[in-house]
Amino acid sequence: MLEQGGSEGTRWPREGEKGDRGSPPAGALIRVRSQERIALGAARNLAAKRSRGEYLLFMDDDNVAKPNEVTALVTAARATGASILAPANDYLHGSRPPRKGQSSRGRWAPMGASLAVGFFKDCFGDSNSLVKRSALLELGGFASQFESGHQDSTGEDWEFFAAAVMSGHRLLAVPFSLFWYRLSPGSLVHSTSQHLYRERTLRPFLAFAPPALEPVLRTTRATYFDIQRESVRQRSREKEVGDTQDVMKAVVCKETVSGSHLDGLNEVANAHFDIDVDGKASGWEPFGEGFGVERTKDSNFLTLQSPDGESVFGAQQKVWIRQAQPEPLLVAARSRARSMFPRGQWEGYTLYLDVEHTDGSSSYGYQVVFPGNPVW
Repeated sequence: MLEQGGSEGTRWPREGEKGDRGSPPAGALIRVRSQERIALGAARNLAAKRSRGEYLLFMDDDNVAKPNEVTALVTAARATGASILAPANDYLHGSRPPRKGQSSRGRWAPMGASLAVGFFKDCFGDSNSLVKRSALLELGGFASQFESGHQDSTGEDWEFFAAAVMSGHRLLAVPFSLFWYRLSPGSLVHSTSQHLYRERTLRPFLAFAPPALEPVLRTTRATYFDIQRESVRQRSREKEVGDTQDVMKAVVCKETVSGSHLDGLNEVANAHFDIDVDGKASGWEPFGEGFGVERTKDSNFLTLQSPDGESVFGAQQKVWIRQAQPEPLLVAARSRARSMFPRGQWEGYTLYLDVEHTDGSSSYGYQVVFPGNPVW
């Protein structure tokens, strides 16, 4: 166990207990103190240097080992001869230890020694892995220096594992969750510099590639991270829109569509698809191949069926909105889908709106894509 601060030294649990030549007895706790603050990689290297076992299992102080972690990893190492064994982990929230029989709120499983994937994202494993001590010393351990600005960053495990695989060491993923990984707001992963993180995880690939390829590797990775960042932004925007729609549905839409006192505010004719004496839903015109109406005891529903997924079915009507002053319009509907493939990804299943203005201009193509859920 490494503690940062205080005087440097080594001690064992019971005072005076020593093995041959002053070394710790087997199974004893080694407590190493570092007088100065050192980088995370340097701390692990110092602990590894003071150890004497064949294998090393690094454990961050906020994670929790499962009862069978050591046994399972050592068994796998003995059976395969691999230098690094990386297990899956379950997510743990809060500061308390896991309860007996506690279910996981998430799980991460590494892919293993895939350099093609590992160039872009960390697929090798978590630092909480079993590492052969001789392999770690041969590779020089983890990067032990602070990054620029005397800052530490995560990614030291990704950097080390990539270098190990490219040096010919065997890394295997263990497909069992063997420890609890604590998700803490104050952990280094949330405060680390993304620039430093990306630089250090690129270093092993640059070290093994010809210098002439460095611009290509940097450009390729930068493009990947730009795409990932934009994807995150897009999901964030979609969530904001979805949250807004959910609020509007909860406040207005449910009452408007279900036939309450707000019906008077609904500009759509025959919003409940009542059938007239001719068997038609007055106010509605067919779009494409048209539509049907399902009649139930309590209400009617418009039905659209496209067996081949190519034919167009729909219902439409023109609504005149005579506003003296510009005001927001709420356009909403409820939906449920059956046998929709792929579910929630068919953009043609939408509430569609074209707007024509009195000055002759138009705004076409407003769409609200239905999620394709099997319930309303």
